[in-house]
Formats: sequence, C-alpha cells, structure tokens
Amino acid sequence: DGKVFDDGGGAEGFTYPVGEPGQVIRGLEVAVSLLHEGGRGEFLFPSSMAFGPRGGAGGLVPPNTPVHYHVEVIGVQR
Repeated sequence: DGKVFDDGGGAEGFTYPVGEPGQVIRGLEVAVSLLHEGGRGEFLFPSSMAFGPRGGAGGLVPPNTPVHYHVEVIGVQR
C-alpha cells in the first residue's frame, strides 16, 4: 500500500554482517550481493524472500506480502 516500514537507518544507513541469518530479509542479502559499493537498485521481493507467512515489521507488513525496496550500498567493510 506504499507505507514505509524500513528506512534502513536513515541517511547513514546501517551495518550488518552478510550471510548471518536473521539480520535482514533474504531479498536484501541477494540485492546487496548484486550491487557494488556505491551501487543502487530497486527490487520487488516476493513474500518468500521477504517476511513470508508470518508477516513482519511490527505488523506493518501482512503475511504473504511482496515488498518493494530501494537499496544503496554505501560502503563495504571486510
């Protein structure tokens, strides 16, 4: 319905360890793997790569709902 449910930490973004379960939805793991540092993309993740049958984001995303993300990789720490 167009509601923003995740701002990614705002202008400064957020840091998470890639490949560690439970940090971000599976769709974001895939999206980040497709982008290089400074890269941007727009992705529509099916429910199976988002919050699935449980829904998420504190109830803002209903069960079995696809989600739309704008992703920017600000930096990569190794």
